[in-house]
This record gives sequence, C-alpha cells and structure tokens, in this order.
Amino acid sequence: QGYKYAIEVLNTGRIGIGAQMLGLAQGVLDHTVPYLKERKAFGTAIADFQAIRHTVATIATQIEAARLLVYNAARMKDNREPHVQEGAMAKWFAGEVASFSSS
Repeated sequence: QGYKYAIEVLNTGRIGIGAQMLGLAQGVLDHTVPYLKERKAFGTAIADFQAIRHTVATIATQIEAARLLVYNAARMKDNREPHVQEGAMAKWFAGEVASFSSS
C-alpha cells in the first residue's frame, strides 16, 4: 500500500510544481511589462520595438498554454480521473515557460 500512496503523492505533486512554475512565469511577465514601458532606448520606450512586442506576445501565449495544462491536470485530479500524463506535461511545459520567460 505504501508504494501506491507514494506514487500518488508524486503524481499529484507534479501538478503543484507546474502551478509554481506558472506563478513564477506570470510574475516575471507582470514585472517586465511596466519596465518595458518605462525603459527607453534611442529616445523611445523599448516596449514600442516590434521585436520586444513579439517576445512578450510569445511569452504571454506560452503562459496561457501552461495555465491550461495545469488547470486541466488539476481538474482531472479533482474528478478522480487518471492524470499522470497530464500532470507530467503540465510540470514540464510550465517549467520550460518559466525558464524561457525569466532568461
């Protein structure tokens, strides 16, 4: 019985770790956007540069995708549905997004 409980805790923990990484990525975005509007280069806010806007849009899209993966895994867990694959996917992708958004 102990092994079964240990594995279930690990499977559920993946969802929690995904949620933590999602929060980290969202926090990075929330702090970055005002800075981009404030910081100037060549006499204009760097938020006005197209390349910066593309990067912000990419990160925002990835954060939303990670959020949906985490929420789906949590919903499946709450409904007592199998969620091993979904939890692993949410954890991995949210970690990738957190890493990309913070670098």
